[in-house]
This record gives sequence, structure tokens and C-alpha cells, in this order.
Amino acid sequence: MRSAARALSANSGGHCIDLIVDQDPTLALPAGSAADFHVVSPFPFGNRALQRLFGGDPWYRLRLPLDSRWRRLDAYVCNAHEEPPVIGGPPRVPIVHDLAFMLDEAEQYFTREMIAYLDRCTAANVHAAARVVAVSNKTARDVERVYGVPVGEIEVLHNAHDAEMFRPDIDPGAVEATKRELGLTAPFFLHVGTIQPRKNLPTVLEGFERLWAGGAPHKLLLVGATGWSGEEASSRGLPDPEAIDGVRLLGGLPTEQVAHLMKSAEALIMAGFYEGFGLPALEAMACGTPVLAAEAGALPEVVGDAGLLFDPDNPVELAGLMRRVGEEPGLRERLGAKAMARAAGFSWENHARGLVAIAESLAGR
Repeated sequence: MRSAARALSANSGGHCIDLIVDQDPTLALPAGSAADFHVVSPFPFGNRALQRLFGGDPWYRLRLPLDSRWRRLDAYVCNAHEEPPVIGGPPRVPIVHDLAFMLDEAEQYFTREMIAYLDRCTAANVHAAARVVAVSNKTARDVERVYGVPVGEIEVLHNAHDAEMFRPDIDPGAVEATKRELGLTAPFFLHVGTIQPRKNLPTVLEGFERLWAGGAPHKLLLVGATGWSGEEASSRGLPDPEAIDGVRLLGGLPTEQVAHLMKSAEALIMAGFYEGFGLPALEAMACGTPVLAAEAGALPEVVGDAGLLFDPDNPVELAGLMRRVGEEPGLRERLGAKAMARAAGFSWENHARGLVAIAESLAGR
């Protein structure tokens, strides 16, 4: 949010940009910025009744279109997965992040109610859109396949990383301080993401177990909130990471510490069956750290030749790649240099300029 807001502020093209929020933000934008936060407070009461009556979040459905600025906007850029406003307004530009809820196996990851809700919201937004934005070519193709929007009519604006936080020149002293605080002394591989079946942790864990059994000194660090309870995880085939030698479950960490771990990891592992973009991969690449990525979803699009790809159903292949990175002289450094160069091609400035160009084209209708 911070990087995207600042990029919009710096690349507004002379236009006024309202960043609409439901409470006072903690982020400060540069003085004299063309972009500014506009607070639209929720209804003070009755929200549950309104939700039952109209469905979805009353802030999106009702409160936002009642704001005095609503009909004066030239374009409304929104999250495609939220309920659309009930009152018509400016041309809508929904951003589609992924369609994981429409996978054949989606019921392994989402409740039926959540699938129906996300499908309804996304369909309503893309079919009413003046222009649809997708965060990857993979997601654009999925929107065409699921909702029938021709891929040629979808604007692909890639996500980006926080370049102030994830960068190759992170202070080594700060990195070492984080490692000391977490008690890290051995080299390690890193996984960042919610602990849930969709992230395909069984392949990650089995791959690491094979590496560990071969005598490698590495640990495996799992960073991220737990998306399932222990009972739910077990019932859905997710093994207990803490029962495996060499694995540490660190839970959620501050972004700064995540960046420190990415900088010092042997490699980041992303084994998910479906990613609409795969932001942790880009963040690690920006730090100069190689990525071992599943050849699935948008990960090959993001990683390109700056990492090593593997079959997400093949833990033996993953173990071999981990061993290569840990043992092959110079491989980590070569991949890290490629990763930094590729990450430089993704920026919130490009994303912001793309959104402004879309708004200009709609305003000129």
C-alpha cells in the first residue's frame, strides 16, 4: 500500500487522485502531492442489518457511492473481489489478483460460501467494467477462460515490491541482528506464505526431509500466519511442520525481518499450485536471493530465468535443486545477480503510470 500510494502520487500526470480509505491512514504522502487520502467513514450503526439486506460490505455497497465525490470521479479503480456499489457511478476499473477460488480443487482451500461470494463479486465487477486490470498474464488468461473477457481487452499491470524494504544493499548488521534474535546459526532455505494447503507445503517439507536425510546442514524456515487450525490442516493432508527435524515454524514476522531473512536465505521456495502473481518471489529476487519456484500459476512469469523451476508434485526434484544451490560453487551468486536484474523490471511506478493512462482514456470518452 505504501509503495503503490507513493508511486501514484509521483506519477499522477497532473491529475488529482483520491486514495479512498475508511479510516485515517498512518501513511504520510509527500507535501503538495497530487494524490491524497480521502476518508469515507463507515456508517456509525446498522451495518449488520444493511449487510443482510444488500449483501456484502455496506461500506463498498452503500457508503462509498453516497459520498459527495463519488459522481465526480473520472474512474474508480477497485479490488475486483469486493462487492460492487449498488449505485452507479464513475467508470469502474477492477483489478483481478487471482482466480484461485475457481480452480477445480478450490473446495480444498475455500468454503463453498466463500467461493460463491468471490465468484459473484468478481463476475459483477469484470462484467460491469470499463476496463479490467490483471496483475499477471496468467491471471488475464484465467479471466478470459472463466468470465469470457477477451484477453486482448485486459490490461496487465504487474504487481511490484516495496523497493525501500526489499533491496540488495540491506544493512548486514541489521540482518545479523535479526538472525541472532531468532537464534539462527545454520544456513537455511525459506518459505514465506500463509500456512495452508494451497501453498503445497507437503512438497516443500518432503523435499527438505530428503535434503536433511542426505546430511545437509541447512534448516527450513516457514514464515507466515497459520491459515488452518492443526485439526483442519491434518484433515486436509497438511503434515505438522514442527514434527520434522530441521524445520522451524516462525509464524508471522515484521516485514523488515522478513526482508532480512530473504536477504540471507540460500533460496526462497515457492511450491504453490496456483499463484496469481507470487509477490514473495519478487521480494526475494529484489534482495538478490534465488527462488526455487513451482512451474505453475504465474510463478514462471515472475521468476523467468532468474530462478529454478520444478514440478510442484515432485519433491525429489525440489530436493535436488536445494542441494544444487547449497553445494554448487557460484550458483547462488549467479542466480542472485539474475534475480536482481529481473526484479528491477517490476515497479510500482510502471503500475501507477498504467492506471493513470487508463483513467485518462476513460475521462476522454
